[in-house]
Amino acid sequence: MCVNNARECVQAMIIKDWATRISDAEHERTGIDTNTYRHTLWQARLTAELGENRAIAWADAHEAYLFAGQERDHKSDLSTIMQRVEKSAERVAKT
Repeated sequence: MCVNNARECVQAMIIKDWATRISDAEHERTGIDTNTYRHTLWQARLTAELGENRAIAWADAHEAYLFAGQERDHKSDLSTIMQRVEKSAERVAKT
């Protein structure tokens, strides 16, 4: 990805660093899973800044570089995010 578009690569890395700082702080505050939260922030901001197709391309490239035996976690991330959204909605509904 970076070989073909250095500017976009720098932008994606800046967004990754931002998402890491935010997710680490939120983990300290709430105990949230940092991997899921970081990926969500990263993808949301990539989509906003680069567009949906480029954000998907970055997510796919990210998941392609895994250690042997690791699974891609797009579905895992989405499932965890949806569970957290549902739990938050339930808490709000009870108040």
